[in-house]
Amino acid sequence: VPTYPTTVSHSLMLGRSPASVPFSPLHSHVDEGVIHLSDPQSSALESSLQNSLVGRFNPRRHDLRGIKKWSQNLWSEPQLICRSLSNGAILFSFPCLDSALRALQWANPTFKGVVLSLSLDGVET
Repeated sequence: VPTYPTTVSHSLMLGRSPASVPFSPLHSHVDEGVIHLSDPQSSALESSLQNSLVGRFNPRRHDLRGIKKWSQNLWSEPQLICRSLSNGAILFSFPCLDSALRALQWANPTFKGVVLSLSLDGVET
């Protein structure tokens, strides 16, 4: 797949430098600030993100290690992965979609007295 220059914002969303982002006009398109690529690496990333939730604490909590331990215990998911996002949100990556959907059923989970708001797409409801 040839490499074409893309905007920095699209490249940063993928976690790559602009010069290393593969882009094929035949198999990709830009839609509302998101690049869609059809290659094995992006397919694996897409699959992983389908099993993920975006969480926000208000006020923010910066104790990622504590949040990971708390959430693994809360949802009985020892393989849960937590990552901080640049906007202050937390990405919770579950081993499967069913466990992510079960986590959404919890009413107002709290970490150190602060409620966690969860969503599938990063948009709070």
